[in-house]
Order: sequence, then structure tokens, then C-alpha cells
Amino acid sequence: MSSLSKEHILHRLWQLEALRRLSVRRYMTSNALILLLLLALGPVVATFGGVLFVWGLEGVRELTALEERNLLYFSTFVVNAAFIHFTIIFSAIAFGMSVVREELDNQTLHLLWMQPLPRWLIVAGKAAGFFTYAIPIILVAIIACQFMIVLPYGLQGIWSFYFRLEIFQTYFLQFLVVVTGLLVYSSLFLMLSVFLKSPVVIFLVYGWELGSNFLPGVLKNYSVAFYLREMLPGEDQTAGIPAGFIAPETPGALQTALVLIGTLVISTAVSALVINRKPCIYGSGG
Repeated sequence: MSSLSKEHILHRLWQLEALRRLSVRRYMTSNALILLLLLALGPVVATFGGVLFVWGLEGVRELTALEERNLLYFSTFVVNAAFIHFTIIFSAIAFGMSVVREELDNQTLHLLWMQPLPRWLIVAGKAAGFFTYAIPIILVAIIACQFMIVLPYGLQGIWSFYFRLEIFQTYFLQFLVVVTGLLVYSSLFLMLSVFLKSPVVIFLVYGWELGSNFLPGVLKNYSVAFYLREMLPGEDQTAGIPAGFIAPETPGALQTALVLIGTLVISTAVSALVINRKPCIYGSGG
């Protein structure tokens, strides 16, 4: 690799970092941050309410081997139902719809397009800024939920449950799935938003992802949520399947990786291509 190409790459990385910092500062004073905080807080509040209910009924409980297995399953259920199907998807929808639409609504898109930067780099900077604050906020919310579900077992139960390698491995895998889901969904909804003026189709896609638990057989394979759910440790593979339906085969690691990486790469590439050719038209034509 020539020194010129190295300098070019380093220059692009410097530009990307500058755009990321600018996006973070902008997000910190925007409604997008408030929305993300509310989306992350929802599962925390719901989990806390459930813990108070259990605590009020039974008081401090004994942590048995069966209870430990139930806790692991319930922690995965919280990540799947509350974070993947609620916080992650809605955060990704908000991000995808705001990248270009927000600039069109504020009539500032031309200011971005006039910058001596490739358009894909501007979008990448916005995405990097979003992930910079979104990932820590969501992970803190997950940690809070995971901690609260063990509270009914008292200090002794918390100590014996948490300080084991198995638990840290399980939670690390859950965090990995959540971050993967945020990346894939953000790229997917960004691609949809650059094509669509109305959010109706985007929310139809959300309905498809939400209803993937109840899809029969092979139809599940066309849902991102299905692959994310299959990656979660301890997830019940037959959960959500209506009576009479046959559970789909569990996808292999290769299939899961190809689908998720393929969705991420294709959605990102299509978005970059469309945005690079997108004219700056305000009003009803935007």
C-alpha cells in the first residue's frame, strides 16, 4: 500500500472521528437522546415493578439450583422481549428516519451535501455518533434489569449468583446480541427510510419482526429477530409458537452469521448508494 493511500485512509478516519464527535454533541441536545432514554427506561421500570410484586408476595427467597435456571431464562426473556423487540427496534427506527429526514425537515440537508466530504462518510459519522451514546445507555439499562431480577434473593443470593464465570459469559453473549441487533436494525431501517417518505411501511416491518415469534415454520427465517433470538443463551426455541405449528429447525452458526452480516452489509451499501445520488429537494418533493 502506497503512502498516499495510507494518508488518504488516515484522513478519512480523521474526518469520520470529527463527524462522530459533532454528531454526539448534536445528539446530546436533541429529542433523540430523550427518546432513547425513555426507550431504555421502559424495560427497567417494568422489571422493577415485577420485582416489587414478587418481593411483596414472597419476601426474600432462597436461591436454589432450579431458581438459578429460572433466573437465567428470565434474564434472556427480558433481553429478547423488552430490549430486542422494543428498545432496540424503536431506537433503530428513530435513527434510520432521522438521518436524512431530519435534515430535510430542518432544510439543512444542502449544508451537509455542500461539505467537501463524500456523502457516505457524513452518514457514517452520524451512525457512529448514534452508536457512541446509544450502546452504553442500552447496556446500562440491561445491567440494571439483570441486577434487579436477583434482588428478591437477598445479598447472599446476589453474591452466589453473580460471581461465577457462567453468569458473566451469559451476560456477555446477551450484550453481544443486543449490540448486533442495534447495528443490523439501524442499517435496515436507514435503508428503508431513504426509499420511503411515509413511515407506514417501516412500522409494518416492525410488525413483522414483532410477530416473528408467531410465524409458522420457514417464515421465521425471514426475520432478523428470529436469528437474534436464536443467538441468545438459554432461549426456549419453542416459545411463542402457536398450537399446531411445527417449530423451525434451529439455524446453524454459519447461517445466522451470513444472514445478519449480509443484512448489515447490503442495507448499508444500498443506503450509501441511494444517499450518494439523492437530490436535495425540500417540501413535498423531499
